[in-house]
Amino acid sequence: MTTVRNGSKKGDLEPEDEGAKSFAHTITHTEAGDFHADLTKEQQQLLKQLRDHAHLRGKAKGEITISLKYAVDDMDVVSIETNFKVKAPQPPRKKSTMWISPGGNLVHADPRQESLPGLRPVPSPASKDAPDAPTATRGV
Repeated sequence: MTTVRNGSKKGDLEPEDEGAKSFAHTITHTEAGDFHADLTKEQQQLLKQLRDHAHLRGKAKGEITISLKYAVDDMDVVSIETNFKVKAPQPPRKKSTMWISPGGNLVHADPRQESLPGLRPVPSPASKDAPDAPTATRGV
């Protein structure tokens, strides 16, 4: 064996001599490549959702959180437990306004406000019950 720095034998590399492997290497090879494939599919789906949401709302945000949990035994065997979470934009929901009744229930009208007597619904112009509107004439 050839002696290298610090009197060690060739093959006995110091940690700094080995250099760091790419994090992408770890992601690509975890779960025999399935983790990377799943992330790729989820990213594509998220981007489609973001695009569609942005076309409707002007902007969209999403997030993928990747989790790697490492466990090392005394024989330097590393187990990696993987997980990821996808946060896609949610379509906005309509708001409703209601009031609390004296009995603690939700009601559609303010229970403190008196209702006006004698009010009746007015039919819309498109309704059959509505009288014909006079035709406006325009003088020249």
